[in-house]
Amino acid sequence: MRLKITAVFLLLSVIFTYLVFKGKYFSVNQGPEVKSATNALTAEAIFNKLETSELRDYKGNKISVDKSALATHQGVIVHLWASWCGPCVNEVPELVVFAKTHPDIKFIIVSLDEQQDDIFKFLKSFPEFDSDKFIRVWDGPSSISKFLDADRLPMSVIMRKDKSEPQVVKSVVDWKNLKL
Repeated sequence: MRLKITAVFLLLSVIFTYLVFKGKYFSVNQGPEVKSATNALTAEAIFNKLETSELRDYKGNKISVDKSALATHQGVIVHLWASWCGPCVNEVPELVVFAKTHPDIKFIIVSLDEQQDDIFKFLKSFPEFDSDKFIRVWDGPSSISKFLDADRLPMSVIMRKDKSEPQVVKSVVDWKNLKL
């Protein structure tokens, strides 16, 4: 009887290990996932989504994004984050420095926090994140994160003026070494 239990346990262990490391059911973070977006996810499609969505700022006020105004910048970065996400919090100081040193890039920072109070507590620790350099969006209904297929945080969608396909980074961005 013990031999059967041991054999079943070993078989289940092998199956579970396979699913974790090779399967698609569980995810092991093995560094940033950087990829080009699919054909459906173009800079134009993202700009259209931002322009036509009913967006709210961190205070819950309606805001609008003008895609023609975004097109005047050399690049636009849509950055998804949450105050409960440790890597997101750790990334903010470098992101702020990058934003200050790249005035030709416009940032749309999208919070996935469920409660506004969480955002305001976060902003007390990082007041630079509340500057005019950033368009601040609270994705309460998750319409933007669903559109961008955000399955992990932080996530950045980097759109360059000279490329129609955005670059999607589903992890922390190395802002110190990012070349645009």
